[in-house]
Amino acid sequence: MALKLLILEDDIILLNSLKDIYELMDYKVFATPKGDEALRIIEKERPHVVLCDLQLEDSPITGIEVLKQTSQKYPDIKVIVATGYGKDDSIVKVCDQYNPFMFLGKPIDFDKLSDTLQELAKNIK
Repeated sequence: MALKLLILEDDIILLNSLKDIYELMDYKVFATPKGDEALRIIEKERPHVVLCDLQLEDSPITGIEVLKQTSQKYPDIKVIVATGYGKDDSIVKVCDQYNPFMFLGKPIDFDKLSDTLQELAKNIK
C-alpha cells in the first residue's frame, strides 16, 4: 500500500511543488491550502501523514486547528508541522500541547522530509 500524504500549505507554488515531488515517489498525495478542506480529506481518506503549515492565509480554519483536531481524533495519523515562524513561543506551546510527529522550519529541508516519509512508508501495511 502506498503512503497517503496530505499537504496543507497556503503557498500555492510550494504546495504544488511538494505534491509533484511526492507523487513521483508513488505516494498518494492530497493537497489543499485550506484548513477546512484538510479536515474533510482527513475524515474521508485517513492519510498516514499530514504535512501541516500552521499559519494559513485566507483559510477559515488554521493549521493549528487541523493539528489539534487530528491529534485528538486520529492519534495514529502522523502530523509534521511546517512553519516559517520558527520557535515562536505560541508555536512551541501548540506543539507541546498537541505533540506533532515532527517539526520543520521553513524553508523546508526536503532531504529530511523525504527521508522521514520514506521511513514511514516502510511501515505502511
